[in-house]
Amino acid sequence: EAIESILNQTFKDFEFIIIDDGSTDKTWEIIQSYAKKDKRIIPIKNEKNLNIALSRNKGLDIARGEFIVTMDADDISEPTRIENQLKYLEINENVDICIGNINIIDSNGKIQYTRIYPLTDADLRKKIFRYNPFPNPTIICRRHVYKKIGGYDPSYILNEDFDFWLRAGTKFKFGNCGKIVLNYRVSENSISHKKLRLTEKITFKLRLKALKLGYKFTAGDLFFNLFHFISYLLLPSKLKIKL
Repeated sequence: EAIESILNQTFKDFEFIIIDDGSTDKTWEIIQSYAKKDKRIIPIKNEKNLNIALSRNKGLDIARGEFIVTMDADDISEPTRIENQLKYLEINENVDICIGNINIIDSNGKIQYTRIYPLTDADLRKKIFRYNPFPNPTIICRRHVYKKIGGYDPSYILNEDFDFWLRAGTKFKFGNCGKIVLNYRVSENSISHKKLRLTEKITFKLRLKALKLGYKFTAGDLFFNLFHFISYLLLPSKLKIKL
């Protein structure tokens, strides 16, 4: 579904780098079968599991395009995603990093709810100490962002995307195209659910890092984070997911 959602884009002129990070099922065979039918696909197989940050960096090293589109293996891009986001960046020349809104879907692809993110750079930054306002699977950005900032930091086992965009935000502007561009799959088997406590722990560290990078912290952010930290200490992960 993830592969086909990219191949079925209304915008057709792209290279499609697919990285198999040491899978042990039939993933590689599936990727190869698509690559034989579509010359835009560049299939890459890691000899061993490198984890997500190093795999992303590998893809960035290979990519040749002026714009880089991010996509994860269990999500589904809307057919007009690339077209809409490219148009946004062409119109808004001062914006370097474009996100989009997302539908949250379950393991069967059923829409559970929709996440609408702020539209402007200033409003997106206001949310940094509440949640990650840069949903990585929706992002398209200009190539020079990666050249300037460098790659994803492999020391972050999780949240490597939040760390990268925090660093990028010190030099570049964000924007939201204002359209739903992706169906984001969440299930009990997803990493974000299985490792919720670790994800939260790293998130607190990244919020401290955001302070050091110069992002503005309000009194409301202080109360929110106190409450979040108390819930981190006292509430079990399964209960927090339900809430």
